[in-house]
Amino acid sequence: MNNVLLKKGQGGSYQTLPPPLEYEEIVRLFQEKEKMEERSECEKLRTIKKELVVRNIRLVFSIARSIALFYSLGNMTIEDLRHEGIIGLMNAIDRFDWRRGYRFSTVASWWIKQAIIRGIFNQSSVIRIPCNMREKIISFNRARVRLAFSSRSLPKDKEIAEAMGLKETAVKNIKKAKKNIVSLNAAAPSHDEENERGRKELLEYLYPKNYPTVSSIIENKESEAEIDQALSFLEPREKFIIKGRYGFLDNGNIMTLQAIGKKLGLTRERVRQLQENSLKKIRRIFKAKGIRSPFENGRYS
Repeated sequence: MNNVLLKKGQGGSYQTLPPPLEYEEIVRLFQEKEKMEERSECEKLRTIKKELVVRNIRLVFSIARSIALFYSLGNMTIEDLRHEGIIGLMNAIDRFDWRRGYRFSTVASWWIKQAIIRGIFNQSSVIRIPCNMREKIISFNRARVRLAFSSRSLPKDKEIAEAMGLKETAVKNIKKAKKNIVSLNAAAPSHDEENERGRKELLEYLYPKNYPTVSSIIENKESEAEIDQALSFLEPREKFIIKGRYGFLDNGNIMTLQAIGKKLGLTRERVRQLQENSLKKIRRIFKAKGIRSPFENGRYS
């Protein structure tokens, strides 16, 4: 049997794959593998396993190519399927028992298919869907296509549930699980080809421009923590003055010196003096701790 050329990348280089082994050669390699395992000769055991993988890798490529025709790969490529298939081939090598008389290719095919399908289920979607739900989705698609061809109309959930032997609520859950996921940063659909590059993201349509971002929310939380720490060193009257002057009260409005004076029964000048003394106290305490005061350099002015 002729060798196969495997293309590597886009540079045009090729690697020659050796032909598959005959049944007698496979049995001989597995017998040697058992001997190496008994003797704990790791290097020779690794060489035998590598030989079995290389001589059966064409089976992996063939199965990966056939599976790619029937499954939705999402972000996966045919190379990803081959890598998953090689993992399945290695599992088959570890579990194959040559004494039972089965052909290795028969056992390996099952393990390769299982590994590739599991890989598709686990990696093809952004949000991982459990394997049992994936299998239900495949059965759902097949039942829906079969019913559509037979009745020449779109089947209802009740009809699909009867065909699958499930409850109607289970079919509705399957339909929810199979919905496609769209990124909020994806460009919004548009029929104007001229403005294709200037399309807005979906996120811009969902939230107004002045909607707080995650970073701004985190900054506000950190600011609130700094302010609470600074005000904890002040007396109640001083705390009220600072909150009123910097807009930290419940209404968020900045109060004038005169308005604060009316609330506390003080003159405008006395309120100004208490404000300056409070800020100096905060700076002095924070400086002793080696921390920058939140009211320094007008950060909250």
